[in-house]
Amino acid sequence: MGDLSLTGQTVALFMLGLVLLTAAIIFAYKTYIKKQGDSDLSTKYDDSNISSYLKSRNKYPEADVMRKTSSIFGYGLAMALALTLFAFSWTRYEKVVIIPDDALDFDEEIEQELSLIHI
Repeated sequence: MGDLSLTGQTVALFMLGLVLLTAAIIFAYKTYIKKQGDSDLSTKYDDSNISSYLKSRNKYPEADVMRKTSSIFGYGLAMALALTLFAFSWTRYEKVVIIPDDALDFDEEIEQELSLIHI
């Protein structure tokens, strides 16, 4: 695998994108479930020939919330893996300090007197 180095701004934008994508998916799924709930499923299944609704997995198959569980779990795992990859790839670059060659050459010595304090 190649070298993947990211700046803090890139990681922040990626995390913001993940949050927005997750919010959009939640909103779309919520709208889908609400649309399924608005339809009158009880009249649709009035004449069904199921002897007991306990024998079937759920009463109304169209409104089964649990059938998407594996997809949502897989999405969560993929997002956690992507976030971990981006977090480990976060690179901090140090500012380059340029010191000229003659910057540390002094023409004269600087003398300093030290005074000792006796206690």
